[in-house]
Amino acid sequence: MPRRFLIALAATVNVAVCSSSVTAQELLAQTYAQSSPGAYLSWWKLLVVIVLFLCWVKMADWINKDSQKISELTDLKPEVWNPINVGSMLAGFWCAISIPVFWAGLPVYIVAVFTPFLFYFFLRRAKIKASPSIVARIKAAPNAPNEPAFESLAQDEGAPVVFQAAGEGQESQQNLIRARSNAEAFQSLKALVMDGSTRRADVLVMDYTRDQVKLQMMVDGIWHPLEPMDRQSGDSILVSLKYLAGVNPRERRSRQMGHFHAVVGEEKAGLELLSQGVPTGERVQLKFTAASKASFSLPQLGMWPDMARLLTSRLDKPGLVVIAAPPHQGLSTTWRATMLAADRITRDWIGVIDVNDKESLVENILPNRYNAAKGESPATNLSRLLLSQPDALAVPHVVNGKSLDMLCDQVVNHQRTVITQVSAKSAAEAVLRLYNTAEDKQQFVRALTAATCQRLARRLCDTCKQPVTVQPNLIQRLGGDPAKQNTLFNPYVLPPPDKQVDEQGKPIEMLPCDTCSGIGYIGRIAIFEILDGNDRLRKTLLNQPSLDAINQVAQKTGGQLLVSNGYKLALLGITSVSEAQRALKS
Repeated sequence: MPRRFLIALAATVNVAVCSSSVTAQELLAQTYAQSSPGAYLSWWKLLVVIVLFLCWVKMADWINKDSQKISELTDLKPEVWNPINVGSMLAGFWCAISIPVFWAGLPVYIVAVFTPFLFYFFLRRAKIKASPSIVARIKAAPNAPNEPAFESLAQDEGAPVVFQAAGEGQESQQNLIRARSNAEAFQSLKALVMDGSTRRADVLVMDYTRDQVKLQMMVDGIWHPLEPMDRQSGDSILVSLKYLAGVNPRERRSRQMGHFHAVVGEEKAGLELLSQGVPTGERVQLKFTAASKASFSLPQLGMWPDMARLLTSRLDKPGLVVIAAPPHQGLSTTWRATMLAADRITRDWIGVIDVNDKESLVENILPNRYNAAKGESPATNLSRLLLSQPDALAVPHVVNGKSLDMLCDQVVNHQRTVITQVSAKSAAEAVLRLYNTAEDKQQFVRALTAATCQRLARRLCDTCKQPVTVQPNLIQRLGGDPAKQNTLFNPYVLPPPDKQVDEQGKPIEMLPCDTCSGIGYIGRIAIFEILDGNDRLRKTLLNQPSLDAINQVAQKTGGQLLVSNGYKLALLGITSVSEAQRALKS
């Protein structure tokens, strides 16, 4: 009975392999037609089919994982090869169970199982030979068993960094080959880029002198010195670096600029090279840029909820809103966050942007370009743009008094919202700059509804920051309550080597924090202030337009200024007092 049951089941699902030339349906009929036992199921043929299927599973798994790792550098896409592989196997399997003669169907099944793998393998090997940098990406990827063996070059050893040189097609490939020609220098360059990426560096600077190369990197707006290297090693690294950027390595005097990309681990970043000859030798700057610019909300940047609500309410009503910050203090990021906070769905927005401005574009805002280099300004196209009757205008750069007057006229007489940005150290300074730019100052004062400014302070590393007990008067001076708080936080700093001992005085090795790489800070947060365009502020602007007068009015009317908000972050343990003071002083 068990034998008959198995034969019937196998015949029903068409997966049995028969020892004769009968089909599965004939086998099922024979099973019920005769009562005497018979060996109609060949176990060893079934075993052959199962073994081939398991081999296919192994090969299919490898193709899927491998194509996912190198799809960015080749055209071997998993979404293409996986259907090919599965479809081929199913077609071969159907032939194997449908052809009456087993020895005729088996070869078809074998070809269907191995052909996609062989095609993929040889195509992959050809691409690796054409672009050796793919090898480093394959080696850097974890958990990649059963990879075909390939020859490892010295250039592929070291840090898991894969470069994409400047240029297109063959030109990019030739630049990469030239950059890899010096294996030792290429490995050192990969280690340098890896170090900068791990520490979240914004800029890496190499100062070439007669005897050595001084290195420093900027992390979160602060310069950190690195160990210098000898001039010979530095020259070799620079040659590889310039080849990657697509500039002339032999030119050491004139200004050169180039761009290339790197994949560090699994993260892709853009790299901008700028070199310039100086009296002592050459200065080289390597700037790290993210592959895509992230967008953040105002609270994520550090704006307190009540400030964000006030600013958002001003964006949704007629008025002039000013966003300000000193240079290199995150103005473009806050501009994007402010525009994202505005109602861009039910209200029609138009952006009036310079042709060279790449950072002010925001979704759902129709851009219109002018060319400031040719003497144009927002006023050049503004009259034509207003024919479409927009609800709001985003103008990052006012440029001149004529443009500002036209924008203020749209606020006062046509009930439109206008947002602009200014480079200034405080919100009061930003307002005064626009006040002095406007030709019709009374109209500007009537149009103004809000102005913000910010500074960037480094965040304390939550992993290693250290609590410090302080005097009550310090808490009070910072704006806190001594009855509720008596501690602040400082960054953890490794003691000097001679102080790294245990309780018995024996030397011990103290490692830096893995989270912040021993810096003590990780990331930055904005210290915001906001001025509300109320009647008292407007009256002060008309009668006494000065920084002190504006700030006094802001304090009397409940305005939140930079100093108080900076120390508020220190009281909350988000940053340290010294870092808040540094940010406010800058």
